[in-house]
Amino acid sequence: MAGRYRPSQAKRIADELVLGNVDTLGRMAGLELGRRLILKSPRRSGRFSQNWNASVDRPDSSTHDVTSEGYALAAGRPIVSGFRLSRQALWWTNGLPYAERLENGYSKQAPAGMIAVTEREMRSVIDRIGARIGRQDVFISPAAQFFQRNSPLFNG
Repeated sequence: MAGRYRPSQAKRIADELVLGNVDTLGRMAGLELGRRLILKSPRRSGRFSQNWNASVDRPDSSTHDVTSEGYALAAGRPIVSGFRLSRQALWWTNGLPYAERLENGYSKQAPAGMIAVTEREMRSVIDRIGARIGRQDVFISPAAQFFQRNSPLFNG
């Protein structure tokens, strides 16, 4: 019977498509999340903005003596590329000791912080990404729940 699937096969294929799209949404949103955190970070030397670390399933609070623009996103890209929203948690952390002060408005360059502002923006970002992927109603709910559930993960 060419072109016919047993119900169990059809369900498995549908599940794989949905999970694949959820994972795609998670990677796209995760990369955009990191990009926004980095762009919103105050800059004096550039060290703070380049100390955002992407990691999967646990935070990476390591620090780097790097000030080169683009370092943090380039270092995070391969980690986010392997991220699977359907079964993992993505973290963006900044381990510098003054990160919390900056998030709480210490810098005039980012008086509202970086994390709080980015977190508010992510719902519309997820909606746009979901619309680009297609069938938005299938993808938004798990992704939005992920970001809401894991928002304290940002070590600001």
